Amino acid sequence: MNLKKSSKFAIGIAAIIFIIIIAIISSYAVNKSGIKKLEEEAMSYVNDEDFGPASTIYSRLYTKTGDKKYQKEREETTKLKSESKIYHQGETKLEEGDYLSAIKILVRIDRQDSRYYEKANGKLKEAEDNIISEVNKAIEDDNVYFASSILKDYVKVVGDSEKANELLSKVNLQAPDEDTDEENGNTNINSSNVETEELPESPKNWVGKTVEIKAQRSNLRAEPDLNGRVVGLAIKGDVIKIKKIKNDGNRIWCYGTITKSKDGKQVEAWISGKLLQ
Repeated sequence: MNLKKSSKFAIGIAAIIFIIIIAIISSYAVNKSGIKKLEEEAMSYVNDEDFGPASTIYSRLYTKTGDKKYQKEREETTKLKSESKIYHQGETKLEEGDYLSAIKILVRIDRQDSRYYEKANGKLKEAEDNIISEVNKAIEDDNVYFASSILKDYVKVVGDSEKANELLSKVNLQAPDEDTDEENGNTNINSSNVETEELPESPKNWVGKTVEIKAQRSNLRAEPDLNGRVVGLAIKGDVIKIKKIKNDGNRIWCYGTITKSKDGKQVEAWISGKLLQ
């Protein structure tokens, strides 16, 4: 009788152990399946360049498993998220034609093992080609001052560039000599035939006025901002017919038709009001 009870007890214990083992195996399988599913989900986000959710998933996987490979993946996706933002900002500036700003942004991607490194270099090459193209066009149009301004800004951004310095030398050789007033040391530029007037004291009265540009050389911009894309260069003696103004809090910007004193060519652009006084 005791033997029978012992056998039943042993069978019961064995059954319990068997159930526990099955439960452990099942739990492991479910856990493994869940981890695999999370890995696939994270990879899907990475492939779609949606690095924020991918980084969050890798963080969960690291917390859950303690496996350092997930910590590395989380760090990588965090870097990719930042580089993706930089790349698309640079791409947007390139599409807008603001090539110097595009270069300033894209050079920040310097990890050679990043998926964005080669793509960024391709866009940098495109920006450089566009800048050189603008310079060559300005030279062809005999607008050497504009060409020189573009190249000087470009060299400031990228440092020494054989191509840019070669073109800059070419531009400087083509730049026309200006008549110098030896008595007062000022540069005299032939005045335009356009009739000008004095700039009123109050900026609200500037619109509609045609005034002379007083600065020796002035950048003409596509937007009323010191970071706005340079679209030309004005020199002392050029005139502007002001069509509208904008106050950015630091200066008054004037938009209008700029007439060149040298050849009478005209361009529509923004210029700082400080350069007209």
